[in-house]
Amino acid sequence: MVRSEKDRRVLTDRRQKPTKPFSRYILFGRRRFVRRKTDQKTHIYVDLYGHYLFLFLLLIILLSIFDAYFTIFHIEKGAREINPFMNFLIGYGNIHFFIIKYVLTVLSLILLCIYKNLLIARTTIIAIFFFYLTVFANHIYLILLR
Repeated sequence: MVRSEKDRRVLTDRRQKPTKPFSRYILFGRRRFVRRKTDQKTHIYVDLYGHYLFLFLLLIILLSIFDAYFTIFHIEKGAREINPFMNFLIGYGNIHFFIIKYVLTVLSLILLCIYKNLLIARTTIIAIFFFYLTVFANHIYLILLR
């Protein structure tokens, strides 16, 4: 506890315990990034996430939805799914395929968002974005070929 001569409030030092990935501060916190140089070398969770990260994750989700839609479209036209797991899911029906693909994508992105301060998480988010962008361009190319 820290007491100040001028201030009679009793304050506890928040830095005694690290911020948890899911805490009450997600809604009301103010920490957006790591400020101290010494803390930048370790992983620290933040309370708020940036607008660019939100936009990137939203674009990835949108591209994933387009990928699922175009995959179903191409399969109905006679193509086949290359990914064995997704091919297995398509066997259960289009709705099951779409829902499971969406849920897996969103859960993975939530995990990457929580660990956004790690270099591997940031690199993975960018790689996933460009992967889905390439897949989307491939779907458009296949549609234009028909």
